[in-house]
This record gives sequence, structure tokens and C-alpha cells, in this order.
Amino acid sequence: MSDDKMSRVHYDDLEFDDQLALLGDEPFTGVVYANYPDGSLESEFHYIDGLPSGVQRQWHPNGQLEAEWDAIRGHGSAWSRKWHPNGVMKYERINGNRFPVRLREWSEDGQLLKETGPYSQPVDK
Repeated sequence: MSDDKMSRVHYDDLEFDDQLALLGDEPFTGVVYANYPDGSLESEFHYIDGLPSGVQRQWHPNGQLEAEWDAIRGHGSAWSRKWHPNGVMKYERINGNRFPVRLREWSEDGQLLKETGPYSQPVDK
């Protein structure tokens, strides 16, 4: 189902039983969003049958994307990315069996600080 055809509800309209999202008494399928006090988008999370599923996103108060990751039916994620408020990538992580197998981290000015995992190159500091 495409995002434009999915139910879209505000976070405050749901109830949570552990990580299960409920709308009324039913597990929720659709997009859950939250806003900052000024009305700008803070987060957008996808749920299927009450569980986080698919690409999840959060934004910095300045409107810049802060983080995105995929949720696998409430069982962690295969990858995640995070950005500094200025839009520069902060880290990128690829998981295997719920544990990081590759991690790269950058400074706010875009300098690679750390890289771990297969095929990693040493990083001079």
C-alpha cells in the first residue's frame, strides 16, 4: 500500500501496549506522525498490524532529516542513518542479525571519523 493511501494518524491518537500501536482496540496499520510545537514534522513512523514496519524517519527542529531506519515488524532494523543538524551524515550503520556489521561515523564538517566492519579502511585522525 502506498503512503498516500495509508491511514495517517497523530501519535497522540494511539495507545501503546508495549510496542504494539493500537487505534481503539485494533492494531494500527498506517503512518503515525508527530509535530514540533511550531507545527513542523518531527517524526513519521510506519506500522503494520500494530508493529513498526518499514522506513521510519525523524527530523531536526530546523526541518533537516535527523534519522531514518527500517523497522522489521518490531524486530530491529537492517540499516540506519543519522544526520547532523546541518545536513551532513553523522553515521551509517548496516546490521546483520541485529548487530552492526558496518559502521561509519562523520564529524559535523564531513570528515570520516570511524569505520568498522568488512572492507574497512583505517581512518587517520
